[in-house]
Amino acid sequence: MSELSMEAVEKYPDPIQPEVILMLDIESLALGPRPVITQAALLGYDLNEDELLDPRHVQYYPVDPQQMIIPPRRIMATTIAWWMKQSDEARENFELSTSNDFQDLPALGRNLISVFNQLTNNGTRPYELYARGPQFDVVAIETLLEELNLEKPWKHDSVRDLRTLLALAGVNPKNVVKPAGFIPHIAYWDARWQINQYLHAKRVLSGR
Repeated sequence: MSELSMEAVEKYPDPIQPEVILMLDIESLALGPRPVITQAALLGYDLNEDELLDPRHVQYYPVDPQQMIIPPRRIMATTIAWWMKQSDEARENFELSTSNDFQDLPALGRNLISVFNQLTNNGTRPYELYARGPQFDVVAIETLLEELNLEKPWKHDSVRDLRTLLALAGVNPKNVVKPAGFIPHIAYWDARWQINQYLHAKRVLSGR
């Protein structure tokens, strides 16, 4: 290794291991960076104590106000058709996103930021933010926060892709135990199961 490359290595800081992982999941009415979001869940898990943390952002987002943003956030007919094929329990949750109160949106955004700050001690506790995958869930939340004149609370380099972690560990998520009471395509349950997937993949990788 050359002297120059050795110098570069010495200046590169060792990665800080997270104490908390955050799992973000949304449900939406479209693909892409600006979908109408119907549900969002942000859960925290303490890796030192091996336990799920409070508080939690588990909220239904009103649809109509997102259509009042200029330009309106996106709804896709193909996504609606996909939703109509899901379980009764999942489809029934649409009724919880029918509020037309525009003030709900910034309040929900502020709550998400508040929960993040409480889980990470205002970002000072080492954390990583996971989603499956972040180029959709995280980006969709970030664009909505921006449109509500709110700043995303997490650092850009804290975002991680759960799919990548699972692939590195050789883990098929279908083989990971679901939490009791699990209902697919409800943001809380998907985020909760994804925490199980993270923990399973980490155990596999640590055993190699």
